[in-house]
Amino acid sequence: KDVIFDLGSVSSFESLMARFLAGDRPALAGLSRLLSGPLERAPRAGGTLVVVPDGLLAFLPFEALPGPAGRPLALRVRVVYAVSAWEWARGGKEIPLKRGGKVQFLWGGNKAGTFLPYRFGLLRERFFPGGGPPREEGLPPLPGVEASFRGEAGLEEAAKSGMWEKAGILHFRVPAFFDGLVPAAACLRLGPGKRDPGLSLWDRPDGVLTPGEILRIPLAGRVVVLWEGRMGPKGAEGAWRPEGLFCLVRAFLASGARGVLLARGPGRGPAAARFDALVLEALGKGDPARALAAVQRKWLETEGKETGAGDPRAWARFAWWEGSRP
Repeated sequence: KDVIFDLGSVSSFESLMARFLAGDRPALAGLSRLLSGPLERAPRAGGTLVVVPDGLLAFLPFEALPGPAGRPLALRVRVVYAVSAWEWARGGKEIPLKRGGKVQFLWGGNKAGTFLPYRFGLLRERFFPGGGPPREEGLPPLPGVEASFRGEAGLEEAAKSGMWEKAGILHFRVPAFFDGLVPAAACLRLGPGKRDPGLSLWDRPDGVLTPGEILRIPLAGRVVVLWEGRMGPKGAEGAWRPEGLFCLVRAFLASGARGVLLARGPGRGPAAARFDALVLEALGKGDPARALAAVQRKWLETEGKETGAGDPRAWARFAWWEGSRP
């Protein structure tokens, strides 16, 4: 039987999340203290923690939250994100769950405490979304039979050639925009718009891939990697919501993707470039669903210590999203 932990008012989350998104690293410690009760009941070492976030918490790297002894949770558990607690727990069958104005946690009651789904109430927050220039560092060549898309022409050619049937991992090396003011405007920016509709994917001469168009891509069992998430519009003031992020993730999952590895923001600096290269290498060697957790653990235990690159903006930008329990 599920146990609900009610934290009451979410006002503390609002200020701390705004500070964290503004680059205030100590805010992570404050957020961890607010979550300390439920996090103490996280799975044992080596288990899986399933997070179902609402509001700005969708952009909180739970992997980086200090756990027991002040060490990041990524050293203890594998973190999986889901857009719906019940959808994930019941194998993809959507069950309506009443949303309230408070933050709630649901204990999953699964065997041996391996899984711990969290359900957060809707947060309302206003802040200035940050943007950022495109990253300059390049990624190494793709290993194995995979597909990489840098623009509309490549994606259109893949659709015509049947590359979807050959590639197990699809890499989108283009900005993925999570519009916080108009969630329906969420999209992947594949290139400049073209006036000739015959040259545009799905007869859309706008250079973007929308959630509705994603639903038309056959992705059965494939893994999707979105390397450059962007929050926006830059400088806009208003009620910022994560529905745009959820909309893109749901579109890929509904189209049959096994999972979506998504960067919450663009990588900056040599540490982020090095971490991305390790993630790319791990994706080609083993289970993609566990690749991120393995790289994060190795980074924190070895490379992060040696290079001093412990900043979560380098190693905790990515989130692994699944539609339902495997």
